[in-house]
Amino acid sequence: MTRYCCPGLRPEPLGAYLAGLGLLRLISEQVDPAATALWSDDGLVIDTTVADLAGWLVGEYRPTPVISPWNGGSGFGIKDKEPK
Repeated sequence: MTRYCCPGLRPEPLGAYLAGLGLLRLISEQVDPAATALWSDDGLVIDTTVADLAGWLVGEYRPTPVISPWNGGSGFGIKDKEPK
């Protein structure tokens, strides 16, 4: 496992906290389901099997599709109010 310290991702303010959780979610979903994280005095610390986190984010990361099913559907289905 490789340990990465992300000093810009702290538990406060809320935006930085959510960014840290989002980064951990992306790593867990796309490359390493066993990744773990903790908050330290230096920021978010992530333990993962990814050898080069910055390289993975630049070269292999795939953004999560954004849909809004709470607005009458995803916009892609036949039963949606207004299919796109």
